[in-house]
Amino acid sequence: MRKQDKEEFEIVVVVNAVPCGRAHNIGVENSRGRRIVFIDDDVRIKHGHVIRRITDFLDDESIGICGASQIPPPDSNNFQQRCSRQIGRARFDEVDRFTLTDMATHACMAIRKKTYREVSGEDENMFRNDDSFLRYKVASINLKTGVAPNSAVYHPMPSSIFKLIKTRFVSGKFYSYDYRYHSENIIDTPLQKGEEIEKSSFFKQVMKNIGVFSGSILSGRYLEAISRTAMWAGFLFGLMLNREYFEKKKKKEKRIRKYLKKKKRVCEI
Repeated sequence: MRKQDKEEFEIVVVVNAVPCGRAHNIGVENSRGRRIVFIDDDVRIKHGHVIRRITDFLDDESIGICGASQIPPPDSNNFQQRCSRQIGRARFDEVDRFTLTDMATHACMAIRKKTYREVSGEDENMFRNDDSFLRYKVASINLKTGVAPNSAVYHPMPSSIFKLIKTRFVSGKFYSYDYRYHSENIIDTPLQKGEEIEKSSFFKQVMKNIGVFSGSILSGRYLEAISRTAMWAGFLFGLMLNREYFEKKKKKEKRIRKYLKKKKRVCEI
């Protein structure tokens, strides 16, 4: 963040708040700016102008969310590079103009605070579908979502086959909670550019995943097939867990640290 060319900005760090949507809502309510930027904790920013670029595009009132492209870090190992090429939505290469796409994600994206409040923020109940639902709500008030040109962040993939399986298994486990208790907010994430962002159903998601799995086998994208298999194994495992198991994950203590660049003010709430 020190290398960003935006002159002054506030950093709000929210820890031990689960799920992600709840953490973001806490951060937004404790921020003082008009524009909010969400950045995942495992992301590294590639360019010094990223924060300025994605927030400047919000000058256009027709744009609701502006994100940065997501690419693998230059120090990624061979396995991580293969993952980024084979697994859907693992990367979105840099573009030379503002591009409408659903790939403006929590990895790095900007939204006006007034827009965030207009759509009632993020869902604090879902574990894995929160940013998809936020993009859906922004689209429902006729605002565009896209990625800024020549702006990217490094978003690493799992460094080994074991970590890939573990990560996808855990994701599948939490997806099962979202589908069981908050299915009305599940969004069909587009796989192709130009697809509509729309609410989905369990049956539609099953059929879509079968299609993706079959296509990955036929095209030799075996890491995609492994990823989908691990996710569905985690999903089935999650169905055997009771609701109390997941609800306990949401009750962690919240701590918020705020930093204001230049003034160097630090406080804890």
